[in-house]
Amino acid sequence: MSLKTSDYYKTKSCWKIRIFDLIFSAILLIITSPLIILVAVIVSIDLGFPPLYISERVGKNNQKYYHLKFKSMRPGKTTGRIFFETERLSKLGKFLRNCHIDELPELLLIFMGKMSFVGPRPLPLQLQPVFMFNYRTSVRPGWTGLAQLKLIRTGKLTKKLQFKFDRYYIQHQSLTFNIKIILSTLITALNSVPLDLDPQGSEDRIQFQKKYIDDNQDH
Repeated sequence: MSLKTSDYYKTKSCWKIRIFDLIFSAILLIITSPLIILVAVIVSIDLGFPPLYISERVGKNNQKYYHLKFKSMRPGKTTGRIFFETERLSKLGKFLRNCHIDELPELLLIFMGKMSFVGPRPLPLQLQPVFMFNYRTSVRPGWTGLAQLKLIRTGKLTKKLQFKFDRYYIQHQSLTFNIKIILSTLITALNSVPLDLDPQGSEDRIQFQKKYIDDNQDH
C-alpha cells in the first residue's frame, strides 16, 4: 500500500470516528443532562461554586485546551498526579471518581471535538515537559483507551506501560477498534479493581515524587 493510499484510509477512519463521537456525545449529553445538573448542585454545596475543575491540558497537535471535570478535591497544592493528593479527596469526590461521574463534563469536550471517546488520556499542562511524547498528540485525547482498560482491571498502571498502550492504539486506530474498547471499558467497569493510590506503589511514582515534588519543596 502506498503512502498516499495509507493516508487516505487514515483520514477516512478519523472522519468516521469524529462522526461517531459527535452523534453519541450529543445523545449522551441529552440523556445525562438531569444527572449533570444534579451533580453540579451537590458539588457546589459540598466543595463550593463553581462545581467544575478546569485545567489546561494538551490536546491533538499539541493544542492547549481547557479540560472540564466535576470537582472531587478540596483546595490545595496540585501536582497533576492523584497519588500525591489523596488527602484532598472528599467523600463525595471519592464516590464521583469511583463511579466516573466526575468525568461527565468530558462529554461536552467530545462533542466540541477537543476529545474523543477513545484515545490517550490528556496530560495536565504542567506534566507536558515531564511526559512529552509527540505521538500521543497525533490523535485527540480520550475518555477511555487501552491504558485505562488495564488500569480498571488491575488497579495500577506504570507510565511506561501506559505509553506503550497509547502507541499501540495510535498505530491501530479505527472506528471498529474504538467501539471494541468502549464496550470492553463498560463491561470491565462493572468488575473494576479499586485504584491503587499508594504514592510508593510503583517505581515511576517514587521517581516522580523525588524529582518533581520533594525537590520543589526544598526550594
